[in-house]
Amino acid sequence: MAEHNTSIPVGGAQSFGQAWAPCNTDIGTVTSNWLYGGGNAYPAPYRSFSQNLVNGNNYLGPYCRRLDGVAGRLKISISAVIGEVGFAQQCWYDYPRGADDKVDGVVADTNKVWWDTKVSRKYWLQVYNLNDDNAGLIWVQVAVSAGTSSYPILNMHDVSNGPLQGDCIRHIRAGHNLSGGQINPLQLYTGISGNCGIKSDTLSSLAIPYNVSQGGWIPDVSFLETGSFGGNEWCLSSNGEPFTEAGNIFNSLNSTQQNAAGDYFSDANRANNFASALAAHLAEVKDFLDKLADWIYAEAANDQAARNAAIQQTLELLAAAPMAARLMIDAWFLPNLRKYGSNPNNLPDGTATNPYKWRPPDHVQQRWAGQLLDNGTTGAPFGGGTDFKGYIPGTTPNKTGTSEQDWGWYLTLLNRGDTTTVPYVDSNTNEFVFAENYGFGRGGSVQSADPFLNWVDNNFGTQTGDSLGTLLDMSPAAPFFIISVIPIAVLEAGGKNIKAQKGESIGATNLDGYDTTKFEIRISAKNMKQGNLNMYNYLVNTGDANGNKFTAVP
Repeated sequence: MAEHNTSIPVGGAQSFGQAWAPCNTDIGTVTSNWLYGGGNAYPAPYRSFSQNLVNGNNYLGPYCRRLDGVAGRLKISISAVIGEVGFAQQCWYDYPRGADDKVDGVVADTNKVWWDTKVSRKYWLQVYNLNDDNAGLIWVQVAVSAGTSSYPILNMHDVSNGPLQGDCIRHIRAGHNLSGGQINPLQLYTGISGNCGIKSDTLSSLAIPYNVSQGGWIPDVSFLETGSFGGNEWCLSSNGEPFTEAGNIFNSLNSTQQNAAGDYFSDANRANNFASALAAHLAEVKDFLDKLADWIYAEAANDQAARNAAIQQTLELLAAAPMAARLMIDAWFLPNLRKYGSNPNNLPDGTATNPYKWRPPDHVQQRWAGQLLDNGTTGAPFGGGTDFKGYIPGTTPNKTGTSEQDWGWYLTLLNRGDTTTVPYVDSNTNEFVFAENYGFGRGGSVQSADPFLNWVDNNFGTQTGDSLGTLLDMSPAAPFFIISVIPIAVLEAGGKNIKAQKGESIGATNLDGYDTTKFEIRISAKNMKQGNLNMYNYLVNTGDANGNKFTAVP
């Protein structure tokens, strides 16, 4: 019999007694030196009085996750393998915060944010599975350092952070569900909501973990999982942040404002409308994939050179469009909802002081590093001097060695809507940072989708291009385009509600109700070194105008 047949409870939100701020410490990798229990014996997120009591009473140790994403804790076995270190499931990863779960008067970061962005070193370890009757050895990833100067904070997509944060494991899990014959679209794309770091209803089920990162390489199956293209269940479900914030906006309006905005986001109608929007969107995803598949099968009959060219085109399409769609959600749609909703966790709201920090996949960072405009010799900004604005192309650069635009850049950086903010080196995270705006109708800075859709037509056929244009709500006839995995009905309803809150008139179209937002593009020192060695060396040796420099990387 398993030592633990159920998940260890997390403990309730703060109500009385002493709460515990996140523990910043480094416990190293010598497991015999690790301690167990409550308090601050190991790196830990915020804990309420009740949660710390659970830790103490169960003599729990470091926070960790299994290879399949399940969240849990290390503890010393008392029955299955007495005296040995084992893993016991505890669903802390996406456990919600209560209104009084505060540090210095501010609601604490969620456990997910802590694990993904605050833990600076994670260590892979084989331990006994205390949830299994046989107590076999399994791999777990353990938080061993947080908030220390010994290790830089890891971006959640950094390969050194382990496969749970890398593209590889996402492809494996997506393939697992696809090849397993899963036909439930909610399970196929993002899984069924759970609370252990995976989308699963059962203790041990292997399913795609919830990860809102940008997509990776092809077959870029990760776009099904992440919500960037097909996996939109997280965004249009009744338990997601957009659903909650949209309701908060509507419920903050008075009756006159609600009548003007319409009842699309009302408590009575919102769930059905979001579900209908998701169903319509998934039908468009299927239509596009069907047309793309037809084209791929036709290309398979060609010679090897032609097949290789087709593979490269598919890579580019499914890397650029889903990435841009995801950015639209993270950098524009969600920040607007938070700004006019409640935003209890102080997540990015698109303002200059709280922009969305975008870290594209490593291969994209490296490609774009190579397209930044250094002087070609010393790595200083193009045009001479130290004005870092000279690094940033004013228009979409071409792919290296071609006369064809970089569609990933074209669809995300909007042809330079922000030309005034000075790029800089963030020495705390070891990243080069430049800013961009996200909005529509800004004097043509967001250009027509014609060039991109024409490229799709020319390479994949007009049927595929038309289908993609419908999926992404891109109209070649318009002076701007919308990259949106959010159906236009949802966007319109959001615009109406925001306008009503601002006291603006409701129009025939209401996308102009959304504020233009600011986001940051961040390129790590590692990826800069891979993509633009001259510029990397300049940022290591000279740094920006304020003296901030890269820390050299291996």
